[in-house]
Parts: sequence; structure tokens; C-alpha cells
Amino acid sequence: MNKRRSVVIRKNGLLCHALGYVGEISPEQLKQPEYRDKGYKPGDIIGQEGLESVYDEYLRGRDGYRKVIVDSRGHIQNEVERVEPQSGQDIVITIDLDLQKPRKNSCESHRKAAE
Repeated sequence: MNKRRSVVIRKNGLLCHALGYVGEISPEQLKQPEYRDKGYKPGDIIGQEGLESVYDEYLRGRDGYRKVIVDSRGHIQNEVERVEPQSGQDIVITIDLDLQKPRKNSCESHRKAAE
């Protein structure tokens, strides 16, 4: 049981470089102490770049879980414990779009040069 955060990106990707993105944690990241020590596990969705990465621990919330008793066929007989997932915190940012437009153009130029 978990809640996934969502981000609305408008203006044709103008703020992608600043906002960043989320993705499933990789096996390589799980080996690194900075991720392992925070209790991440395979399948977790984490901030990979930008503000999503910087503020991941605040934005991510907490997974929920259920502890149940099952019979020999795997049918739930009793729920022992239930913890609901908790949403992460919201952040409010202010971005000057006039300052970001040249940055987007610069990013596009570098991306095209790399192709």
C-alpha cells in the first residue's frame, strides 16, 4: 500500500530541468550508502533529478501496510494491523519564467549537440 506523488508540468516542459523527475530506484542506487541508509527498497519511486531529488525525503510520504493472518490457501482470515499510507509534504516554489526560457533553450542546444 503506497501513495505515489504526482507532478504537473506545464509550459511544454519549460521547467523540467528545475523540477526534475521521479523514477524507480535502481539496483546501483540501492548499493550506495546515501540511499541504503534512508531505508529505500527495490521498487521505490524516488526523485531522480532537480527539486524532486533535492526534496525527496519531504515529498515522498510513507508507505502503508497490513498484517494479516491467512489460512493454508492464502485466504485472509483476520487483519491484525493496518497502517494507512501518508502523503508527503507539499512544497511551494516561485520560478521566474523569463529567466527559465534561456535555460531551456540552452538545454535543448546541448541535447541536440549530444545526439
